[in-house]
Amino acid sequence: FHQKQQTMKSFLFLVGWLVCLTSTKNNVVQASSSATTDPRSTDYIDCNDPCNGGDVNYHLVASVQTMTMMFGPSGGGGTNYTYRGRTFAEATSHEDPSRRRPPASYMGPTLRVQPGQSMWIKLENDLLGASDDVGPQPVTAENYWKMLQKPGEKIKYQYYKPPVASPDLMTVDHENIPGNWDVTNLHLHGLDVEVHMFDPVGTHDPTAPHVAVHPGECYCYRFQIPDHHPDGLFWYHPHLHGSSAVQLWSGMMGLVYVQGNLEHELQDKYNIRNSQEFVLWDPAFQAVQNKNDDDHDIEVDEFLLGQTTLSKIHPFLVNGQITPTFETRAGE
Repeated sequence: FHQKQQTMKSFLFLVGWLVCLTSTKNNVVQASSSATTDPRSTDYIDCNDPCNGGDVNYHLVASVQTMTMMFGPSGGGGTNYTYRGRTFAEATSHEDPSRRRPPASYMGPTLRVQPGQSMWIKLENDLLGASDDVGPQPVTAENYWKMLQKPGEKIKYQYYKPPVASPDLMTVDHENIPGNWDVTNLHLHGLDVEVHMFDPVGTHDPTAPHVAVHPGECYCYRFQIPDHHPDGLFWYHPHLHGSSAVQLWSGMMGLVYVQGNLEHELQDKYNIRNSQEFVLWDPAFQAVQNKNDDDHDIEVDEFLLGQTTLSKIHPFLVNGQITPTFETRAGE
């Protein structure tokens, strides 16, 4: 019997534009690139290195933050929670715990870049101790064996019949079993850019190691956006096998906006003046129990419960809310 490991669930994560409000932007000026083409042996850097040699530069910090999650109508009538978990969102004040971030800001900052520009991103991992703080528990072969006895989303386990008598009889793919929740990396989803799953960015060496940024480490991603790159809204997220599912359920994600001439065409042809981000997210949460503090009441769920859609708190959120409100004036 061979236990095949699936480390990622299928995420419903759609990104679109909600047209509203009014504003006007200047014409886009195509920028020249300053990205280096010098060969590098690695893109791991000292965390004192600013990693700011691009036309646009960003600093993403993976850390544990506390925020409000409004799982009800904006006018009341639903259940609201205080969530604590891993995120790319900017840190809030530790001296004032009442300053929790609003629900729409669980994501990291939106990265904006133009076709033809270089974009450098410094990824800093500040997740030291996060597993002790917000879990979840490590996954073991025995956990899988117990799940096979009474699976949740049966289609994922229908080929495991008859049940195995003991977890000792299972062959375990230890390399890919979920874990190392606090080790991360970065993937620009949908962009036509350099290969960046392996170190250094852009390498085509088949023996190159996966980028795996541990707590206390930093990595410098150097991207060149092609001149012909289409406009649009894309997104970034971790893509390290074993930890990415838990980190995505936690909220480690953000948007990438390639800004060319599309908005000007929408304005000139259709009188559309501006756009707002509209993000669907389906996290997997669990209620907090037996914690030493009372500053939050939900955290990311255990991996196998999230993977099999058995999580007790499994909302579908729009910009961090069940029913957000978007406002616009007549004629806009």
